[in-house]
Amino acid sequence: MIIHKLAYGLGGLAFVLVCCVSCKDKSTKTISKDFQTVPIQDYKTHQLRYADFISMIDTIPLQTQDYFMGQAKDWCISDSLMYILDNANAVWCFKYPSGEFVNRILRIGHGHGEYISLSAIATKDSLLYLLDTETRSVLTYNQTLQYKKRMNIDFLAEDFTRTKDGFLFFNSVKTDDLGYFVHTDEDGHTQNNYVPAEIEIDTWFGDRVFMENGEVIYMSAPYTGKTYRWTGAEPELVFSADFGDDSRASSHTKGSEICQSGKAIATTFFVTDQYFISSFLQKQESPQESWKRYYSFYNIKNHTSVSGYIDLKEATPFCPSWQYNGTLIGICNTDEIPDWNHQDSILHESVLFVYHLK
Repeated sequence: MIIHKLAYGLGGLAFVLVCCVSCKDKSTKTISKDFQTVPIQDYKTHQLRYADFISMIDTIPLQTQDYFMGQAKDWCISDSLMYILDNANAVWCFKYPSGEFVNRILRIGHGHGEYISLSAIATKDSLLYLLDTETRSVLTYNQTLQYKKRMNIDFLAEDFTRTKDGFLFFNSVKTDDLGYFVHTDEDGHTQNNYVPAEIEIDTWFGDRVFMENGEVIYMSAPYTGKTYRWTGAEPELVFSADFGDDSRASSHTKGSEICQSGKAIATTFFVTDQYFISSFLQKQESPQESWKRYYSFYNIKNHTSVSGYIDLKEATPFCPSWQYNGTLIGICNTDEIPDWNHQDSILHESVLFVYHLK
């Protein structure tokens, strides 16, 4: 398990994020009428078989041609094309659902259409957007990865998504004026910001902050266990994970403190029409396993919850990091998959899994 100590270059120097724990009163006072507290209990010794929740898994080998694909950092889809950002700063375009290669770009630099350090990608209306954290900018490309324009923002962002009237960003460095979420117009001008910082995010697991179920945008700030839904005007609180005795203490004000405390850390989440799914980590005392990942499947309709760890002996990896409408999406390199023997495996170094929920 890799934990990122957040630090960024500035004039050849590096500085660790220093975040204030308060900001001006930009907190959302809106709680959804269908707000639900999600109880997460008895997960440490309960083994889950994901076949109890998954009806079918589509396996899509990605035709990476002569290129090597690094570990996937972000994924998005637009009609019949899907895009992957890997940890080498390459952006890939494939046909969906065939996995056929369309294009790949790796344009690191300060020139026209180039970027330094990408952290997230998003798509809307046949355009692809790349968030360059280092230069505080968003680059726009067309469907086949041809550069169109650049937009600058005046704050540091780690994740983002496109809205109907602009963008939503996750602001990773808190100031007195900005909360966790920043709404800008299509030109990057800040319109408003929401949810003051509860935690100084000096350590982050790099999981996605924004998820979409159809046209509905959800967002969850790291370490809080709180998930919001974007109304078009502000976020409204819809889910709050309750880990009981394993919830973070009120005295914890930094992500690094929570990591060392052994408390449960909510990371990836998914929201479908039936489920709120929370993936969370907990530090282990065993030297053989420093961190362990758990899942909670909360049925939104009948308010039942089942939590536990996944049976790793399952033949197909369970590695969801994104969602596409009601399905979960995961990407693995083939060398991480036991007994992988797909023909033409040299051309299929990465595999996309589509998990269909029951």
